[in-house]
Amino acid sequence: MPFVSSQQLSGFWEPGAYGPVVQCYPAAVAPGASIPASSSYDSGILCADGFKAIGAAIKMNQAGTLTITRYLDAAGALPQGAPSSVAITANTQATLNITDNLPFAYFRVQIANSAGSVATIANFAFLMNAA
Repeated sequence: MPFVSSQQLSGFWEPGAYGPVVQCYPAAVAPGASIPASSSYDSGILCADGFKAIGAAIKMNQAGTLTITRYLDAAGALPQGAPSSVAITANTQATLNITDNLPFAYFRVQIANSAGSVATIANFAFLMNAA
């Protein structure tokens, strides 16, 4: 059975398009509305379900870092290369694209709030595609 089908693969994976490139907006990645001062959000290790490219964007009112780590195993013990990161400037959109075609099966999203006060997330988007 293919990884992507017209049926929902699990509680949070559902393809968003069936055109030339299959896309997915995994809801399980989304952080809450805020991140405590000097703290971070961690999605935990999630299955990539065969998707190969990742695009993520965030806008929050404090400085921080958006980091995506890809893994070859479900335990997160075997990373695929170094983590990809982008600095978040307060009140400015930060975008991180991973399109290097390295194989991976799992990934983790981390958002760090480096400020001494609560960070409010204005916008967050996470897209995976099978490009």
